[in-house]
Amino acid sequence: MRTGHLRMPEDIAQITREFFLFNAEQDELFEAITCDPSWDAVQRRLQDDASGEHVELVPEGYTPERWHQVYAWQSGAVLNMYRTWVADGKVIPVEELVELAVGLVCHGIDSLA
Repeated sequence: MRTGHLRMPEDIAQITREFFLFNAEQDELFEAITCDPSWDAVQRRLQDDASGEHVELVPEGYTPERWHQVYAWQSGAVLNMYRTWVADGKVIPVEELVELAVGLVCHGIDSLA
């Protein structure tokens, strides 16, 4: 597993990078499951299986509820960026997309200044 050894929030840059690189390597069926709203239930199950959202993985210093909010923001942000990239025809090179996503996830809108 590419990210099994990584931890959130410490390794968020690498987790974000691997998310995009992994998804960019997948076939059209994977893309459909990830991007087409009619597959949302399947996509959510796959995400839940792979997520750091599980109670036993809540980092020290977080309540499960607070961690759920952090995880929801991070996973939603990167998933929406990936879906937008696919919908736009993957015009931006994946490495450029990765750098943009990592900057936004790690430093927010300030990364664009």
